[in-house]
Amino acid sequence: MRRLYWFFLLLFFSPLYGHEYHLSVLPADYNADIQQINLLFQSSDKLIWLGTDIGLFSFDGRKYKKYSREDQAEVKVTAISESPNGEIWAGYEDGHIMITSFQGNIKNLVPDSIKGFSITKIVFKSNREVIIATYGMGLWLMEDAKFEHLLHSSLAQITDIYDAILDNKGQLWLGTDDGIWIYAAKPFPTLERMGREQGLQDDIITVLSLTRQGNVLIGMYDFGVEQFNKTRNEVQMIKKFSEDDGSIVSMVNGFGSDLFIATDRALWFTSPTVEPHKITFSIPLKNRIESILFDMNGNLWLSSGNRIFFANTQLEYIRPALSGIQAILSTDDLLWYGCQHGLFSTDKEGEHWLPISANNPSMYYPFTKILMVSYGLGPLDRAFIFLIRFRNE
Repeated sequence: MRRLYWFFLLLFFSPLYGHEYHLSVLPADYNADIQQINLLFQSSDKLIWLGTDIGLFSFDGRKYKKYSREDQAEVKVTAISESPNGEIWAGYEDGHIMITSFQGNIKNLVPDSIKGFSITKIVFKSNREVIIATYGMGLWLMEDAKFEHLLHSSLAQITDIYDAILDNKGQLWLGTDDGIWIYAAKPFPTLERMGREQGLQDDIITVLSLTRQGNVLIGMYDFGVEQFNKTRNEVQMIKKFSEDDGSIVSMVNGFGSDLFIATDRALWFTSPTVEPHKITFSIPLKNRIESILFDMNGNLWLSSGNRIFFANTQLEYIRPALSGIQAILSTDDLLWYGCQHGLFSTDKEGEHWLPISANNPSMYYPFTKILMVSYGLGPLDRAFIFLIRFRNE
C-alpha cells in the first residue's frame, strides 16, 4: 500500500530563488550590554553557549544565563569547548580560562605563562590532557593542572595559531599564517608542514574542521575552502572565494555529508552531490556574520552583531509561482496544491507544474482542503482524492 501523508497549511507563497531559509530572530533579553556574539557552541546536553564580547552565556531555549569570572572582568570569549566529563571550558582574549557547567560550578585558571594572550582553541585528548592553542604564545599542554609549552623542533617558532583540531588518528592540526602544521606526539614527537607545495592555494589558514568521514576541511582566510581527502591523500578545492565574498569565519557539518560554510558576508551550502551555492535569507543581516552552529536537531544558528538568528534546515523551500495556497497534500512522488486558482500538482522538486483539469472551468475555484484516502485488498491498491471547495456566488 502506498504510504501517504497529508497536512494543511494556510500560506501565501512569494517566488523564491535559490536556496533560502526562513530566519527567526531570537529575543535579545540578555540583561547585559552585549555588542557582539562571536561564538556559538552546543554542549552534549543540547544547551547553547554564547561567547560574547563581555563573557560567557548559556541559552536553554527560554532564557539566558551569564557566567561571571572570579575577577568579575567582562572580557571577550575566544574559545569554547566541552571536556569528556561534560564541563564547559571557556578561553578568553586575555589568556584566562573558566571551567563551568549548567549547574554553575565554576573554576578559574589563570596561567601566568599565557596571561595577556588570546586563547584560540581548547582541544581535549583526554580528561587529563588538554591542549591550549593561543595567538601570540604558541601551543601549550595542560596535564594534571600543570602547563607545559610544546617546543618540538619548528613548533617553537609557531606563535600565532588561529585554529586547532584533532584528526581521527590523534594528530593535531594547527592553522597558522604559515600553512598547516601537523603534530603527532606518539610513538615519538613528529611535526610536518602542509603548504602550497602540498596543494594549498594559500598559506593563511584561519579555520579547520573535521568531516564525519574524517577528512580535514581547510579554511583559507579570504581565498576559499579546501579539503584534505585522507583516502586519496590529496588536497581538493571545495569553494573559491571572490573579492566580494569576504573572509571565512566558520565551517560546520550538516546532515550526512552536508556542509555549511560561512564568511563574514555570506553563507554557502554544499555536499558531495551539490555544488556550493549561496544561501539567501528571508531577512537581511545588518552586521557581519560572526559564527554558525548546526545543532543536534538539524537547526542552523547564526550570530551577527549582538543578535542570534535561527532556521529549520529540514524545511525545504520551492518556487511554486502560485498565490493563495490554502491546502497541500504530499504523496510518494507528487505534491498537490489547492489554491485560489484551482488544483495543481507538481513533482517534489517543484520543477514540473500541472493544472488539474485545466479545460474544466469548474476547477478554477478555491479549494480549502485536499484529502486522499487509500485502501487495498491483496495486490490491489486504490486511492481517491477528495476536494472540499467553496464557490463565491
